[in-house]
Amino acid sequence: MNYSIESASIIDAAAITEIYNHYIRETVITFELTEITSSEMESRMERTMKTYPWLVIKVDGKLLGYAYATAWRERKAYAATAETTSSKSRNSSPA
Repeated sequence: MNYSIESASIIDAAAITEIYNHYIRETVITFELTEITSSEMESRMERTMKTYPWLVIKVDGKLLGYAYATAWRERKAYAATAETTSSKSRNSSPA
């Protein structure tokens, strides 16, 4: 199996959305009430990628998880503070 951790790109948005929407449907951890579209995920990624990284993990080319950082708060005193998030596919076992 070929594992890789890479910088995410907008091309990854559909797979990331699929993973994220699972957590919206099945848990409360996202604080979202309805599933989002791939275009919404693309917008979120574009906004945060200007300043913070998005990473994906792929196994044999299949995206199985992602991680990203975002600003913690808008106030200047928090400028060096970021919040991180990571999510994995419910089918992330490469076996």
